Amino acid sequence: MSLVSYFEVLVADLAHAFYRIAPDAISTADKVLSVNELKQFSSIDEALRSIVSDRIDKLLRSSVSDWQEFFQSRMKINMKLIVPEWAQWNEYFQRRHIVVHAGSHVTQLYLSKLDWKALTPHMTKPSLGNKLDIDDAYLEHAIDAFEIAGLLLCQEVWKKLVPGDDNTRYSSLAGFRDAVYQRLLSRHWYVAEKLATWGEKDGEASEDDMLMCKFNRWLCIKRQGRWTEVEGEVKAFDCAPKHRRFALGRASLLEQADVFFEILPKALAAEDITIANLKEWPILDEMHADPRFAKVTNETEQ
Repeated sequence: MSLVSYFEVLVADLAHAFYRIAPDAISTADKVLSVNELKQFSSIDEALRSIVSDRIDKLLRSSVSDWQEFFQSRMKINMKLIVPEWAQWNEYFQRRHIVVHAGSHVTQLYLSKLDWKALTPHMTKPSLGNKLDIDDAYLEHAIDAFEIAGLLLCQEVWKKLVPGDDNTRYSSLAGFRDAVYQRLLSRHWYVAEKLATWGEKDGEASEDDMLMCKFNRWLCIKRQGRWTEVEGEVKAFDCAPKHRRFALGRASLLEQADVFFEILPKALAAEDITIANLKEWPILDEMHADPRFAKVTNETEQ
C-alpha cells in the first residue's frame, strides 16, 4: 500500500513539473471551466493552477495504462520500456486495490484487469474469492520494481524537461552514476542491472558513463549467476584505447589475475585508480583473494 501511494505522489510531482515547465500543454481551446467557475478565481494563473490540479487528480485516479498514455503523449516517454515487467507492474496496483477494498480476496475486477498469459509463469491465475497473501519474495520483488521504475521515470522526465542537463544527471555526487554505484555497494544486483542497462543505452550519456554502465551491467549479470549471457561480450571488448580502469575491470570479470596485476602498477602510477577504489569497487572482488592484491595495496599505502 505504501509503495503504490508513494509512487502516486511521484507521478503527481512529475506531472506538476511538466505543466510548470510546459504551461502551453493546457490548450487555450480546451473548454474546461464555465463562466461561473471562472468568476471564482482572482486571476488567470489561479484558474490555470486549478485546471492543472484537477487534471492531475484525474490522472492519479486512473489506471497505470492511463499513466503510460500521459507520459507517452506529453513527453514521449514509454513507461513499458522503463518498468522491468509491465504485466507484473499492473498486478502490483491491482493487488493494492483488493488489499484495500476486499481484504486481499480476489475480485472479478482484479481478474479482468490483468494479462494472465504475460504473468505466467510468475503467477498462476487464482480463483474468484481466493485470498492472496503477500510473502517476503513478492514484496521484495515489488520494492525492486518500484525503485527501478521511480528512478528511471525521473531520469526520463529530467531528460525531456531539462534537455542538455546530462552532466548534472550523471554527476558523481548526486546523479545517476551515484544511484547505480550505491546499489552495487549494497549488492542489489537486480536493481543495479536494470539501471545500468538503461544508462548504457542513454543517448545523452558520455562515453565514460556509457562504459561505466556497460561494465556494471556485466558485473550484475555475473553476480546473479548468468555469466554465460555476457562472457563472450566481455571477452570481445577491446580495452586497448580505453582508460586503464576499464582494462582492470575486464581482467577481474574474466578472472585473469596475471593480466590484472600487469596493468595495475601503471594504473596506480598514472592515478587512473586509487587504493580506495581497489578496495571498494565490487567489480574487482575477484582479485582480492590473490596474494598480490594485499602486497600491492600495503606497499602503496606505506
